Amino acid sequence: MVFVMSGALTSLKPELRPQASLYGVADELSGAFFATLMGMENQYFASAVPEAQKGFHFSGLSLKLATSINLEDPRSFLGRELPGFEHFDTKIILAGEGTDYTNMPMESPPPSEVIQDEKKKQIWLSWTSSMMIRRKSLPKNLTGQQENEKLCTFTTHIIRNHIYHF
Repeated sequence: MVFVMSGALTSLKPELRPQASLYGVADELSGAFFATLMGMENQYFASAVPEAQKGFHFSGLSLKLATSINLEDPRSFLGRELPGFEHFDTKIILAGEGTDYTNMPMESPPPSEVIQDEKKKQIWLSWTSSMMIRRKSLPKNLTGQQENEKLCTFTTHIIRNHIYHF
């Protein structure tokens, strides 16, 4: 029974494991909260926490853990309701002077020229590989001129098909 339970727990997706939810809870809590908890056991830790951060509101903490709504961040009210909004759910860890959510850098897609070049490279690679396959599949008893005629016909067919894909 122990082996079955351990096998079932290790085969779960990482999101469904109990540790994942504990990591999520620990991620939501601040360092001052942990220092306050440790300060309840050992007064030396309590002396390291600034007075402004010593108290915590259990109601706000329970709301934050139960619903993932942060009362200090209005984006969390609609964060999971609007499609695509989770991409903008970032956390500023170390902000420079004047840095806030409005001037955060956003990753832009590559220029269209780069995408077109990559597409042409892929077409060229598929064309050359199909030519190699075609050359191998030709009958061995063809003369050089017959082989060239068949390859030219095949090449024309491939080029026409690939031009329409642009």
